[in-house]
Amino acid sequence: MAKTRCKQVSKAAFDAAHIDVIAASVDSLEDARKMIEAERLTFPVAYGLVATETARVLGGFYEPDPDGAYLQPVGSSTYSSASIGRLTAKDVIALVEHA
Repeated sequence: MAKTRCKQVSKAAFDAAHIDVIAASVDSLEDARKMIEAERLTFPVAYGLVATETARVLGGFYEPDPDGAYLQPVGSSTYSSASIGRLTAKDVIALVEHA
């Protein structure tokens, strides 16, 4: 959840750069609501995604792993269940500004 918190803290910077923030999760509605409340998120959170189907639709790479599943960045979206492969808020803003 620390990375989600980072995105929330950086929401003002995203807003200033005209970047919309959404989150997507494989969590159930109940677990997604718990995260939203715990992290005090103000951006939309989609829930119940199927990692393999999401990878297929986005054209991303999916690989089962004992520590989680990783979907590599495609276009302007990124997913990771661990810190490897995640973009920080600063990274996202820089990518958009230099695109």
